[in-house]
Amino acid sequence: MAELFQNNKPAPGDYFQQKQMEVLIDISTKKVLQEIASLKGMVGQLSQELSELRSRRQDVPVETQHQSAPAAPTPIHQPAAAAPAPRSSEQPRPRFGDVKPEDVAIDKFFYFGNKR
Repeated sequence: MAELFQNNKPAPGDYFQQKQMEVLIDISTKKVLQEIASLKGMVGQLSQELSELRSRRQDVPVETQHQSAPAAPTPIHQPAAAAPAPRSSEQPRPRFGDVKPEDVAIDKFFYFGNKR
């Protein structure tokens, strides 16, 4: 074991593996930098388009509703038979009130079947 520590020379295979890893890291770094540069270009292009759209929006005059509305709305004739339905003589029940147990079945609130 002491012999391994005394020999400071790296094995020939280690040098080639180290160089291979350096080359792979350099290639991947270049790819990442290239991708970042393309993203920066896209962001710049989108920013330019956004500023152009904003300037166009400011140049266009804004129309108010009074100008774009029709002069006289046309009346819509509805048949007289479409009168609202008469309400029943019963008063609507409030949320809490005169509800009896016979009015509501307990089966609708609780399920006694298989639980999955």
